[in-house]
Amino acid sequence: MYEMLTSHLPFVGDSAVSVAIQHISSIPLLPRDINPEIPAGLEDITMHAMEPKLNARYATADELLRDLEDFRKNPAIVFHYAPPSVNTAEQGVTRPIPSATELAKVQPPKDSSRSVIARRTESPRRVEPTRTAHRENRKLSAKTTVLIAIAGTLAIALGAVLFMWNYILKDMFDPDIEYFETQDFVGQVYREVRTNTEYLLNYEFRVSENSTYNEIFEEGIIYDQEPKAHHREERGDNRIPVTVFVSLGKRPMPKMPDLTNQDYRAAQNAVNAINSDNPELNLNLKVVPQGRVSDSVTKDLVIDTIPKAGETLTPNMTISIIYSEGPEIVMVEVPDLYGLTLSAARLELESRNLTPDEPEYVDPSHDEPQDTVVFNTQKNEMVPEHTLIKLQVSNGPKETPTPPPTPTPTETPTDPYNPYDPWESPAEPTYPVDSPNAATPNP
Repeated sequence: MYEMLTSHLPFVGDSAVSVAIQHISSIPLLPRDINPEIPAGLEDITMHAMEPKLNARYATADELLRDLEDFRKNPAIVFHYAPPSVNTAEQGVTRPIPSATELAKVQPPKDSSRSVIARRTESPRRVEPTRTAHRENRKLSAKTTVLIAIAGTLAIALGAVLFMWNYILKDMFDPDIEYFETQDFVGQVYREVRTNTEYLLNYEFRVSENSTYNEIFEEGIIYDQEPKAHHREERGDNRIPVTVFVSLGKRPMPKMPDLTNQDYRAAQNAVNAINSDNPELNLNLKVVPQGRVSDSVTKDLVIDTIPKAGETLTPNMTISIIYSEGPEIVMVEVPDLYGLTLSAARLELESRNLTPDEPEYVDPSHDEPQDTVVFNTQKNEMVPEHTLIKLQVSNGPKETPTPPPTPTPTETPTDPYNPYDPWESPAEPTYPVDSPNAATPNP
Protein backbone atom coordinates (compact mmCIF):
# COMPACT_ATOMS: atom_id res chain seq x y z
CA MET A 1 0.00 0.00 0.00
CA TYR A 2 2.83 2.39 0.91
CA GLU A 3 4.67 1.77 -2.38
CA MET A 4 1.49 2.08 -4.45
CA LEU A 5 0.72 5.45 -2.87
CA THR A 6 4.22 6.94 -2.95
CA SER A 7 6.09 5.01 -5.69
CA HIS A 8 8.81 4.47 -3.08
CA LEU A 9 9.71 1.58 -0.83
CA PRO A 10 9.30 2.43 2.87
CA PHE A 11 12.73 0.93 3.71
CA VAL A 12 15.80 0.93 1.48
CA GLY A 13 19.16 -0.62 2.35
CA ASP A 14 22.30 -2.07 0.87
CA SER A 15 21.41 -5.58 1.99
CA ALA A 16 18.51 -7.65 3.22
CA VAL A 17 19.91 -7.48 6.74
CA SER A 18 19.94 -3.69 6.78
CA VAL A 19 16.36 -3.59 5.49
CA ALA A 20 15.31 -6.06 8.19
CA ILE A 21 16.92 -3.89 10.86
CA GLN A 22 14.97 -0.88 9.58
CA HIS A 23 11.74 -2.84 9.87
CA ILE A 24 12.46 -3.19 13.57
CA SER A 25 13.95 0.17 14.40
CA SER A 26 13.10 2.72 11.69
CA ILE A 27 10.02 4.67 10.79
CA PRO A 28 9.38 5.55 7.15
CA LEU A 29 8.40 8.97 5.89
CA LEU A 30 4.71 9.72 6.00
CA PRO A 31 3.17 9.21 2.55
CA ARG A 32 1.88 12.80 2.50
CA ASP A 33 5.45 14.09 3.08
CA ILE A 34 6.29 12.48 -0.26
CA ASN A 35 3.05 13.31 -2.06
CA PRO A 36 0.77 15.90 -0.36
CA GLU A 37 -2.12 14.93 -2.67
CA ILE A 38 -2.54 11.58 -0.90
CA PRO A 39 -5.75 11.66 1.19
CA ALA A 40 -5.14 11.88 4.92
CA GLY A 41 -7.48 8.97 5.64
CA LEU A 42 -5.56 6.66 3.29
CA GLU A 43 -2.29 7.73 4.93
CA ASP A 44 -3.78 6.89 8.35
CA ILE A 45 -4.78 3.41 7.18
CA THR A 46 -1.37 2.70 5.64
CA MET A 47 0.70 3.86 8.59
CA HIS A 48 -1.57 2.10 11.05
CA ALA A 49 -1.02 -1.17 9.17
CA MET A 50 2.78 -0.58 9.33
CA GLU A 51 3.00 -0.14 13.11
CA PRO A 52 6.19 -1.90 14.36
CA LYS A 53 4.37 -3.11 17.47
CA LEU A 54 1.98 -5.97 16.95
CA ASN A 55 -0.64 -4.73 19.40
CA ALA A 56 -0.72 -1.31 17.74
CA ARG A 57 -1.62 -2.62 14.26
CA TYR A 58 -4.92 -3.85 12.89
CA ALA A 59 -5.95 -6.91 14.84
CA THR A 60 -7.69 -8.56 11.89
CA ALA A 61 -8.04 -8.16 8.16
CA ASP A 62 -11.69 -7.34 8.72
CA GLU A 63 -10.69 -4.20 10.61
CA LEU A 64 -8.51 -3.06 7.72
CA LEU A 65 -11.27 -3.83 5.23
CA ARG A 66 -13.77 -1.89 7.32
CA ASP A 67 -11.56 1.24 7.27
CA LEU A 68 -10.98 0.92 3.54
CA GLU A 69 -14.71 0.64 2.94
CA ASP A 70 -15.37 3.73 5.07
CA PHE A 71 -12.72 5.62 3.11
CA ARG A 72 -14.31 4.53 -0.15
CA LYS A 73 -17.64 5.91 0.97
CA ASN A 74 -16.14 9.14 2.35
CA PRO A 75 -12.68 10.09 0.96
CA ALA A 76 -12.55 13.06 3.35
CA ILE A 77 -12.59 10.84 6.44
CA VAL A 78 -9.71 11.03 8.96
CA PHE A 79 -9.08 8.11 11.31
CA HIS A 80 -6.71 9.77 13.82
CA TYR A 81 -4.37 6.83 14.18
CA ALA A 82 -1.13 7.74 15.94
CA PRO A 83 1.97 7.77 13.70
CA PRO A 84 4.26 4.77 14.22
CA SER A 85 6.66 5.18 17.11
CA VAL A 86 9.53 3.20 18.52
CA ASN A 87 9.89 2.42 22.23
CA THR A 88 7.29 5.00 23.21
CA ALA A 89 6.94 3.38 26.62
CA GLU A 90 10.61 3.87 27.32
CA GLN A 91 10.38 7.54 26.27
CA GLY A 92 7.45 8.13 28.58
CA VAL A 93 5.37 9.22 25.62
CA THR A 94 1.65 8.84 26.04
CA ARG A 95 -1.06 8.93 23.41
CA PRO A 96 -3.85 11.25 24.60
CA ILE A 97 -7.32 10.64 23.26
CA PRO A 98 -8.40 13.66 21.18
CA SER A 99 -10.91 15.97 22.76
CA ALA A 100 -14.40 16.55 21.46
CA THR A 101 -13.34 20.01 20.22
CA GLU A 102 -10.50 18.55 18.19
CA LEU A 103 -12.76 15.87 16.78
CA ALA A 104 -15.31 18.47 15.70
CA LYS A 105 -12.73 19.94 13.31
CA VAL A 106 -12.75 16.76 11.26
CA GLN A 107 -16.39 15.77 11.44
CA PRO A 108 -17.80 14.31 8.21
CA PRO A 109 -20.41 16.21 6.19
CA LYS A 110 -23.88 16.76 7.65
CA ASP A 111 -25.51 14.30 5.29
CA SER A 112 -23.26 11.44 6.39
CA SER A 113 -25.35 8.46 7.44
CA ARG A 114 -23.31 7.93 10.60
CA SER A 115 -20.39 9.44 12.51
CA VAL A 116 -17.36 7.46 11.43
CA ILE A 117 -15.07 9.67 13.50
CA ALA A 118 -16.89 8.88 16.72
CA ARG A 119 -16.52 5.16 16.08
CA ARG A 120 -12.86 5.52 15.26
CA THR A 121 -12.02 7.29 18.52
CA GLU A 122 -13.39 4.57 20.80
CA SER A 123 -10.08 2.67 20.70
CA PRO A 124 -7.43 3.91 23.19
CA ARG A 125 -4.66 3.45 20.60
CA ARG A 126 -6.00 6.14 18.26
CA VAL A 127 -4.76 9.68 18.79
CA GLU A 128 -4.43 12.95 16.92
CA PRO A 129 -1.42 12.66 14.61
CA THR A 130 1.31 15.28 14.83
CA ARG A 131 3.99 15.54 12.20
CA THR A 132 6.47 17.05 14.68
CA ALA A 133 6.26 13.96 16.87
CA HIS A 134 6.67 11.79 13.80
CA ARG A 135 9.86 13.58 12.74
CA GLU A 136 11.27 13.31 16.28
CA ASN A 137 10.60 9.61 16.21
CA ARG A 138 12.42 9.36 12.88
CA LYS A 139 15.50 10.99 14.42
CA LEU A 140 15.34 8.57 17.34
CA SER A 141 14.97 5.62 15.03
CA ALA A 142 18.03 6.74 13.05
CA LYS A 143 20.09 6.66 16.25
CA THR A 144 18.72 3.21 17.07
CA THR A 145 19.67 2.00 13.59
CA VAL A 146 23.25 3.14 14.12
CA LEU A 147 23.42 1.29 17.42
CA ILE A 148 22.05 -1.88 15.88
CA ALA A 149 24.51 -1.59 12.99
CA ILE A 150 27.38 -1.25 15.48
CA ALA A 151 26.13 -4.31 17.36
CA GLY A 152 25.93 -6.27 14.09
CA THR A 153 29.48 -5.27 13.16
CA LEU A 154 30.75 -6.42 16.55
CA ALA A 155 28.94 -9.75 16.12
CA ILE A 156 30.57 -10.27 12.71
CA ALA A 157 33.95 -9.40 14.14
CA LEU A 158 33.44 -11.85 17.00
CA GLY A 159 32.55 -14.58 14.52
CA ALA A 160 35.72 -13.89 12.55
CA VAL A 161 37.81 -14.11 15.72
CA LEU A 162 36.21 -17.42 16.66
CA PHE A 163 36.85 -18.77 13.18
CA MET A 164 40.50 -17.74 13.32
CA TRP A 165 40.85 -19.22 16.79
CA ASN A 166 39.42 -22.59 15.79
CA TYR A 167 41.30 -22.97 12.53
CA ILE A 168 44.54 -20.95 12.96
CA LEU A 169 45.28 -19.52 16.41
CA LYS A 170 44.26 -22.59 18.41
CA ASP A 171 46.97 -24.68 16.78
CA MET A 172 49.55 -22.07 17.64
CA PHE A 173 48.61 -21.97 21.33
CA ASP A 174 47.87 -25.68 21.70
CA PRO A 175 50.05 -27.64 19.25
CA ASP A 176 49.24 -31.01 20.88
CA ILE A 177 45.73 -31.11 19.39
CA GLU A 178 45.62 -33.39 16.34
CA TYR A 179 43.36 -32.34 13.50
CA PHE A 180 42.12 -34.43 10.65
CA GLU A 181 40.83 -33.39 7.22
CA THR A 182 38.19 -35.54 5.59
CA GLN A 183 39.40 -37.10 2.38
CA ASP A 184 37.66 -36.53 -0.95
CA PHE A 185 35.86 -39.73 -1.96
CA VAL A 186 33.81 -38.27 -4.83
CA GLY A 187 34.55 -40.09 -8.08
CA GLN A 188 35.84 -43.26 -6.40
CA VAL A 189 34.24 -46.69 -6.67
CA TYR A 190 32.36 -47.35 -3.44
CA ARG A 191 33.21 -51.06 -3.46
CA GLU A 192 36.92 -50.20 -3.48
CA VAL A 193 36.52 -47.51 -0.82
CA ARG A 194 34.75 -49.76 1.67
CA THR A 195 37.41 -52.47 1.29
CA ASN A 196 40.39 -50.12 1.55
CA THR A 197 42.23 -50.99 4.78
CA GLU A 198 43.65 -47.51 5.26
CA TYR A 199 40.24 -45.90 4.86
CA LEU A 200 38.64 -48.30 7.32
CA LEU A 201 41.15 -47.31 10.01
CA ASN A 202 40.00 -43.70 9.88
CA TYR A 203 36.43 -43.70 8.54
CA GLU A 204 33.13 -45.37 9.17
CA PHE A 205 31.17 -45.41 5.90
CA ARG A 206 27.42 -45.39 5.45
CA VAL A 207 25.55 -45.28 2.12
CA SER A 208 22.82 -42.64 2.07
CA GLU A 209 19.26 -43.78 1.49
CA ASN A 210 18.85 -40.72 -0.75
CA SER A 211 21.30 -42.01 -3.35
CA THR A 212 19.79 -41.52 -6.78
CA TYR A 213 20.50 -41.85 -10.48
CA ASN A 214 23.23 -39.60 -11.79
CA GLU A 215 23.87 -38.52 -15.35
CA ILE A 216 27.59 -37.86 -14.74
CA PHE A 217 28.80 -40.73 -12.53
CA GLU A 218 28.37 -44.37 -13.50
CA GLU A 219 26.65 -46.89 -11.28
CA GLY A 220 28.57 -47.62 -8.06
CA ILE A 221 30.58 -44.35 -8.13
CA ILE A 222 30.44 -41.94 -5.17
CA TYR A 223 29.02 -38.61 -6.35
CA ASP A 224 28.69 -36.78 -3.00
CA GLN A 225 29.65 -37.12 0.67
CA GLU A 226 28.93 -35.72 4.12
CA PRO A 227 30.99 -34.17 5.59
CA LYS A 228 32.48 -32.62 2.50
CA ALA A 229 36.05 -33.15 1.43
CA HIS A 230 38.76 -31.33 3.44
CA HIS A 231 36.42 -30.81 6.38
CA ARG A 232 38.69 -30.21 9.39
CA GLU A 233 37.91 -31.93 12.69
CA GLU A 234 39.73 -32.78 15.89
CA ARG A 235 41.00 -36.33 15.74
CA GLY A 236 39.45 -38.47 18.48
CA ASP A 237 39.66 -42.11 19.37
CA ASN A 238 36.74 -43.10 17.14
CA ARG A 239 36.60 -43.33 13.39
CA ILE A 240 35.09 -40.39 11.53
CA PRO A 241 31.58 -41.19 10.23
CA VAL A 242 31.19 -40.39 6.53
CA THR A 243 27.95 -40.68 4.59
CA VAL A 244 28.49 -41.31 0.89
CA PHE A 245 26.01 -40.96 -1.96
CA VAL A 246 26.51 -43.76 -4.46
CA SER A 247 25.25 -43.32 -8.01
CA LEU A 248 22.64 -45.72 -9.33
CA GLY A 249 23.92 -44.96 -12.81
CA LYS A 250 22.16 -43.07 -15.53
CA ARG A 251 18.44 -43.13 -15.19
CA PRO A 252 17.14 -45.88 -17.50
CA MET A 253 14.84 -44.79 -20.29
CA PRO A 254 11.25 -45.90 -19.73
CA LYS A 255 9.67 -48.74 -21.70
CA MET A 256 6.59 -48.53 -23.88
CA PRO A 257 3.62 -49.76 -21.82
CA ASP A 258 1.08 -52.26 -23.13
CA LEU A 259 -1.93 -50.15 -24.10
CA THR A 260 -3.92 -52.67 -26.18
CA ASN A 261 -7.65 -52.98 -25.44
CA GLN A 262 -7.63 -49.65 -23.60
CA ASP A 263 -9.67 -46.66 -24.68
CA TYR A 264 -7.37 -44.68 -26.96
CA ARG A 265 -7.96 -41.46 -24.99
CA ALA A 266 -6.82 -43.15 -21.77
CA ALA A 267 -3.82 -44.50 -23.69
CA GLN A 268 -2.88 -40.95 -24.74
CA ASN A 269 -3.03 -39.84 -21.09
CA ALA A 270 -0.79 -42.76 -20.10
CA VAL A 271 1.90 -41.68 -22.58
CA ASN A 272 1.67 -38.04 -21.48
CA ALA A 273 2.12 -39.21 -17.87
CA ILE A 274 5.49 -40.71 -18.86
CA ASN A 275 6.61 -37.18 -19.84
CA SER A 276 5.47 -35.62 -16.57
CA ASP A 277 6.83 -38.45 -14.39
CA ASN A 278 10.34 -38.16 -15.84
CA PRO A 279 11.01 -34.40 -16.20
CA GLU A 280 14.78 -34.81 -15.86
CA LEU A 281 14.87 -36.99 -19.01
CA ASN A 282 13.25 -34.33 -21.24
CA LEU A 283 11.50 -37.06 -23.21
CA ASN A 284 9.06 -34.76 -25.03
CA LEU A 285 7.10 -37.74 -26.33
CA LYS A 286 4.45 -36.94 -28.93
CA VAL A 287 1.26 -38.97 -29.37
CA VAL A 288 -0.51 -39.44 -32.70
CA PRO A 289 -3.81 -41.39 -32.63
CA GLN A 290 -4.70 -43.28 -35.82
CA GLY A 291 -8.13 -44.80 -36.46
CA ARG A 292 -8.52 -48.08 -38.34
CA VAL A 293 -11.60 -50.04 -39.44
CA SER A 294 -11.92 -53.32 -37.52
CA ASP A 295 -14.58 -56.01 -37.42
CA SER A 296 -13.00 -57.77 -34.42
CA VAL A 297 -12.02 -54.94 -32.00
CA THR A 298 -14.58 -52.78 -30.21
CA LYS A 299 -14.79 -49.18 -31.37
CA ASP A 300 -12.32 -46.74 -29.67
CA LEU A 301 -10.15 -49.52 -28.18
CA VAL A 302 -6.43 -49.66 -28.96
CA ILE A 303 -5.47 -52.28 -31.55
CA ASP A 304 -1.70 -51.71 -31.57
CA THR A 305 1.03 -49.15 -30.84
CA ILE A 306 4.23 -48.06 -32.56
CA PRO A 307 6.64 -48.73 -30.89
CA LYS A 308 5.44 -52.06 -29.52
CA ALA A 309 4.90 -52.70 -25.83
CA GLY A 310 8.21 -53.24 -23.99
CA GLU A 311 10.39 -51.29 -26.42
CA THR A 312 12.65 -48.54 -25.01
CA LEU A 313 11.45 -44.99 -25.48
CA THR A 314 13.81 -42.24 -26.59
CA PRO A 315 13.54 -38.42 -26.40
CA ASN A 316 11.40 -36.68 -29.01
CA MET A 317 9.87 -39.97 -30.13
CA THR A 318 6.49 -39.95 -31.89
CA ILE A 319 4.19 -42.67 -30.59
CA SER A 320 1.37 -43.90 -32.82
CA ILE A 321 -1.71 -45.26 -31.07
CA ILE A 322 -3.78 -47.31 -33.52
CA TYR A 323 -7.37 -47.70 -32.37
CA SER A 324 -10.52 -49.29 -33.77
CA GLU A 325 -13.10 -47.24 -35.63
CA GLY A 326 -15.43 -50.25 -35.59
CA PRO A 327 -16.54 -52.28 -38.63
CA GLU A 328 -16.81 -50.64 -42.03
CA ILE A 329 -20.33 -49.33 -42.64
CA VAL A 330 -21.98 -50.79 -45.80
CA MET A 331 -25.40 -49.48 -46.81
CA VAL A 332 -27.99 -51.87 -48.22
CA GLU A 333 -31.61 -51.47 -49.33
CA VAL A 334 -34.37 -53.04 -47.25
CA PRO A 335 -36.81 -54.96 -49.50
CA ASP A 336 -40.58 -54.89 -49.27
CA LEU A 337 -41.34 -58.36 -47.88
CA TYR A 338 -45.12 -58.19 -48.09
CA GLY A 339 -46.65 -61.50 -49.22
CA LEU A 340 -43.54 -63.62 -48.54
CA THR A 341 -43.65 -66.44 -46.07
CA LEU A 342 -41.78 -65.89 -42.84
CA SER A 343 -39.00 -68.30 -43.80
CA ALA A 344 -38.59 -66.72 -47.23
CA ALA A 345 -38.50 -63.22 -45.70
CA ARG A 346 -35.76 -64.27 -43.30
CA LEU A 347 -33.67 -65.71 -46.10
CA GLU A 348 -34.09 -62.53 -48.11
CA LEU A 349 -32.94 -60.32 -45.21
CA GLU A 350 -29.98 -62.52 -44.35
CA SER A 351 -28.85 -62.53 -47.99
CA ARG A 352 -28.53 -58.72 -47.67
CA ASN A 353 -26.69 -58.90 -44.30
CA LEU A 354 -29.74 -57.58 -42.48
CA THR A 355 -31.00 -59.05 -39.23
CA PRO A 356 -34.63 -60.19 -38.93
CA ASP A 357 -36.26 -59.50 -35.59
CA GLU A 358 -38.60 -61.90 -33.84
CA PRO A 359 -41.87 -61.78 -35.79
CA GLU A 360 -44.97 -60.11 -34.41
CA TYR A 361 -48.15 -62.02 -35.27
CA VAL A 362 -51.17 -59.90 -36.17
CA ASP A 363 -54.61 -60.41 -37.59
CA PRO A 364 -54.51 -60.17 -41.39
CA SER A 365 -56.17 -57.27 -43.08
CA HIS A 366 -56.77 -58.98 -46.40
CA ASP A 367 -57.12 -62.62 -45.41
CA GLU A 368 -53.39 -63.31 -45.90
CA PRO A 369 -52.46 -66.91 -45.15
CA GLN A 370 -50.85 -67.81 -41.87
CA ASP A 371 -47.05 -67.06 -41.53
CA THR A 372 -47.24 -64.56 -44.38
CA VAL A 373 -45.43 -61.27 -43.94
CA VAL A 374 -47.89 -58.40 -43.96
CA PHE A 375 -45.45 -55.58 -42.99
CA ASN A 376 -41.73 -54.88 -42.39
CA THR A 377 -39.96 -51.73 -41.13
CA GLN A 378 -37.72 -49.45 -43.24
CA LYS A 379 -38.79 -51.04 -46.52
CA ASN A 380 -37.19 -49.51 -49.61
CA GLU A 381 -34.76 -47.53 -47.39
CA MET A 382 -30.93 -47.62 -47.37
CA VAL A 383 -29.66 -48.74 -43.98
CA PRO A 384 -26.30 -50.02 -42.60
CA GLU A 385 -25.65 -53.74 -42.73
CA HIS A 386 -26.80 -55.78 -39.73
CA THR A 387 -29.68 -53.39 -39.05
CA LEU A 388 -32.55 -55.08 -37.17
CA ILE A 389 -35.71 -55.33 -39.29
CA LYS A 390 -39.05 -55.85 -37.57
CA LEU A 391 -41.62 -58.17 -39.22
CA GLN A 392 -45.36 -58.46 -38.81
CA VAL A 393 -46.75 -61.87 -39.79
CA SER A 394 -50.32 -62.97 -40.40
CA ASN A 395 -52.16 -65.21 -37.97
CA GLY A 396 -54.16 -66.56 -40.93
CA PRO A 397 -57.67 -65.69 -42.15
CA LYS A 398 -60.56 -66.07 -39.79
CA GLU A 399 -62.73 -69.22 -40.28
CA THR A 400 -66.21 -68.67 -41.81
CA PRO A 401 -68.91 -70.39 -39.66
CA THR A 402 -70.81 -73.34 -41.41
CA PRO A 403 -74.50 -72.48 -41.93
CA PRO A 404 -77.14 -75.03 -40.62
CA PRO A 405 -78.52 -77.55 -43.22
CA THR A 406 -81.64 -76.46 -45.23
CA PRO A 407 -84.72 -78.71 -44.48
CA THR A 408 -86.03 -80.82 -47.46
CA PRO A 409 -89.42 -79.42 -48.75
CA THR A 410 -92.50 -81.75 -48.53
CA GLU A 411 -93.89 -82.91 -51.98
CA THR A 412 -97.51 -81.95 -52.72
CA PRO A 413 -99.56 -85.09 -53.47
CA THR A 414 -101.02 -85.33 -57.02
CA ASP A 415 -104.84 -85.65 -57.27
CA PRO A 416 -106.10 -88.80 -59.12
CA TYR A 417 -107.69 -88.36 -62.55
CA ASN A 418 -111.22 -87.14 -62.39
CA PRO A 419 -113.18 -88.27 -65.49
CA TYR A 420 -115.88 -85.79 -64.78
CA ASP A 421 -113.56 -82.85 -64.96
CA PRO A 422 -114.07 -81.45 -68.45
CA TRP A 423 -110.87 -79.53 -68.29
CA GLU A 424 -108.69 -82.48 -67.50
CA SER A 425 -108.03 -85.12 -70.07
CA PRO A 426 -106.67 -88.43 -69.11
CA ALA A 427 -103.08 -88.84 -69.57
CA GLU A 428 -102.19 -90.60 -72.68
CA PRO A 429 -100.10 -93.63 -72.16
CA THR A 430 -96.57 -93.39 -73.36
CA TYR A 431 -95.30 -96.07 -75.64
CA PRO A 432 -91.88 -96.71 -76.94
CA VAL A 433 -91.16 -95.24 -80.32
CA ASP A 434 -90.66 -98.57 -81.91
CA SER A 435 -93.86 -99.95 -80.39
CA PRO A 436 -96.72 -100.85 -82.79
CA ASN A 437 -98.99 -98.97 -80.51
CA ALA A 438 -97.06 -95.80 -80.85
CA ALA A 439 -99.20 -92.99 -82.15
CA THR A 440 -98.54 -91.67 -85.53
CA PRO A 441 -97.70 -88.00 -85.42
CA ASN A 442 -100.38 -85.83 -86.78
CA PRO A 443 -99.13 -84.16 -89.87
